[in-house]
Amino acid sequence: MLGSLPKALRAIIAIFIILVLIQSLLILTDGPTVAYLPSHHGVQADVDAVDWSRFAYTQYVTNTAYLCNSVMLFETLHRLNSKPDRVMMYPSEFSLDENDAEPNLDELFFMPPCPLGLPRAYWLNPDERVQGTGLLLIQPSHFEFRRVMAAINNASGSEYDMEIVNTLYKDSALIIPHRPYMILTGEFRGEIHTKYLGNDQEVWNPDKVLREAKFLHFSDWPVPKPWIRAPQEVMDHERPRCRSNATSGHKDDCRDRDYWLGFYADFSRRRADVCGEDV
Repeated sequence: MLGSLPKALRAIIAIFIILVLIQSLLILTDGPTVAYLPSHHGVQADVDAVDWSRFAYTQYVTNTAYLCNSVMLFETLHRLNSKPDRVMMYPSEFSLDENDAEPNLDELFFMPPCPLGLPRAYWLNPDERVQGTGLLLIQPSHFEFRRVMAAINNASGSEYDMEIVNTLYKDSALIIPHRPYMILTGEFRGEIHTKYLGNDQEVWNPDKVLREAKFLHFSDWPVPKPWIRAPQEVMDHERPRCRSNATSGHKDDCRDRDYWLGFYADFSRRRADVCGEDV
């Protein structure tokens, strides 16, 4: 059925049927993660009795570059012994003959039932309460699918995934806390972190933030997505600067810079390991 739709429409549909928006993801692969879970996580005690076949991580791919990204994510989930199924949706013309947090995201499947769960776009004006589309928790529904398709068919040229999602679900979606479930790579380039931290009292500590983070969304304009090699001069210009160190009195706190460069280096390494492709 998907194969009969125009390519542009299929690309838009993808935004609403994937759990993780492949265009911008990386599951972190290094370092321990501290417990930072919502209170409903108490159901973890019954995890062995769960019928995991009822849940799935879903990816939608449109070309070989996106296929590699999906395989990278599934490889990480497999390595972390994630229990839900993996489902990959692909165009009908594909021939079958031919995604970082260390802990997985399985606990999200225990969120209260809701047609759609997602974090807010915390980097925007918090008063507008805009929902982001980098991570979507979807409960399959014929009714909701028809609503989404109708919105897509009636969308103007300036309406994209975030506009449609916010129109349909702004007052009804289940809000997943962005901390620890969504952080932008661009957060490590910023000078002010109040929006991510959620308050103006806490001191930014990139070590702590990465320990608790579970999902990293590549968003660093004008730096392109990590599967596209950026010119070195762009990386040099956009990379975070070392910060003042209260202990030494010098600008030798380079943790933001080192982590940020490491995100891209790690993606390139994993892409080569999993797909045999260099960025």
